[in-house]
Amino acid sequence: MTKKGRLQKLELINSEGPILVAHRAGTDSFILTDEWKNPIIALSAEQFENFIVGEFSVIDSDGRSWNYSKYTEFGPSFNQIRKFLKGE
Repeated sequence: MTKKGRLQKLELINSEGPILVAHRAGTDSFILTDEWKNPIIALSAEQFENFIVGEFSVIDSDGRSWNYSKYTEFGPSFNQIRKFLKGE
């Protein structure tokens, strides 16, 4: 359960602190933020799934490119991602 007014979130890449975080922005939309909490991209559920499987990279506010499939060991389990996508 999230606090009132806060978006549900999931740390996708964490190495000594969150580097890339997904926030649920609606039923079928997500916002990715970087380690400085800057929003870097808004995604539909389908786009989010495509990002998770490595179909494209995102660029953070520092100009670094992140392809999630290269950093899965620093992220949540498949089950946690599935629950986040379902809004659980």
